[in-house]
Amino acid sequence: MPRSRSVQTAAFLTLLAAPQLAAAGPIGWSIRGEPDPAGIGYFVPLGPYDAVGPEGERTTYYALADLPGAMSDTGHDTTTGVRVGGLSKQAYHLFTIPPPGSATFNPFSWKVSVTDTASGETGVVFFPITASLATGMPDLTNSEVVLSGSGEGAFRLGRNDYALRLSTTESETGLWVVADVSVAPTANTPEPGTLALAGLGLGGIALIRSRRRGRGTTPGGMTSRERLRA
Repeated sequence: MPRSRSVQTAAFLTLLAAPQLAAAGPIGWSIRGEPDPAGIGYFVPLGPYDAVGPEGERTTYYALADLPGAMSDTGHDTTTGVRVGGLSKQAYHLFTIPPPGSATFNPFSWKVSVTDTASGETGVVFFPITASLATGMPDLTNSEVVLSGSGEGAFRLGRNDYALRLSTTESETGLWVVADVSVAPTANTPEPGTLALAGLGLGGIALIRSRRRGRGTTPGGMTSRERLRA
């Protein structure tokens, strides 16, 4: 193939691939975690506990922790340990009589949403968590709260595939719900419209080449057809 035709073909294929090339680069996203409002109310329930006093009397306590507010963050590509929720390590609210229906409050759910920056599409995972007291009888000074739970979800947002893994951890200052976000471009075959366009373009190049060959001239200045007639 002459150099000029090779350059034309390469330029055409580059134009076809331009939208894909433009999409390359860091994948941006935002994440938001908030308590699932269904059945939680204003506190995180820790469950009922029985305490026995010095003279043998038994008292039933119901411990609650402050409900944390929503937490948001942004990131690019794969990121680990994003905080999407937090609780204090201490139980601050104690009741001697559990509220009605309290037996159904624990565990509760955390709602985590991921939004793809380029497309604006959002995927949601509901993450079950259990909160409970780890030490001692429930009081305001030495009732340490623990979290447990894990979850995951996967969704396609725009041109990217997301995988979300959720877990709990703790630090000196509190208890945390954390998310690991894995993201990669979607491994799709070209869209039918792109394939059709490519086929038409390559077919047109082949047709032009065949016509030029048919009209090609001999060293004597005659076209191929004129030479055959002669």
